[in-house]
Amino acid sequence: MVSPTQLEIIGAQKRSSLRLQLFNRLHRPIPATQISRMVEFTEDQLEDIKDGFELYDRTGEGKLYFNQVGDLIRGLGFKPTNANVMEALGGPKKEEMNTKTCNFDEFVNHIKFCAEKQQDGTFEDFVEGLRVFDKEGNGTVMGAEVRHILATLGEKLTVEEVEIIFEGAEDADGQIHYENFIKELMKEKE
Repeated sequence: MVSPTQLEIIGAQKRSSLRLQLFNRLHRPIPATQISRMVEFTEDQLEDIKDGFELYDRTGEGKLYFNQVGDLIRGLGFKPTNANVMEALGGPKKEEMNTKTCNFDEFVNHIKFCAEKQQDGTFEDFVEGLRVFDKEGNGTVMGAEVRHILATLGEKLTVEEVEIIFEGAEDADGQIHYENFIKELMKEKE
């Protein structure tokens, strides 16, 4: 049986997810390419960040729980790793993620930290990463193998996210020509 506390947590998670979806529809993300490694935000960018912050502020006291910080940073268009978010937050313990909070100024500093750490991979980086799985050295990899890796290792993707990424990428034998695949993905990114 589900306890009232568990129902409250589930409800909060669903609301948080819906808030992120709504926020993404209402606001354009801040392109990381417009931000130098020494991050300073324009007034318009700070206004967008403030809007997102206020949307996520559950308490109405101008604070975010640590467990919301990564979701909101991603909702604003950045792509920090979980490790970068944890480092920005000062390496809190798992149980502190639901109890510790940050104010707006601290949140902006967390975004700056993550933006400075953000690194976009190059075409060569991605090719080299997939070449490891090219057992025959013919420029192809097994789609099923790469799907499995993306769904189970590192920054895990959901099965749905993996399916979206690989839509139309495999040939009749389940192989992916990874250089063309990466070119298409990078084209979509631009």
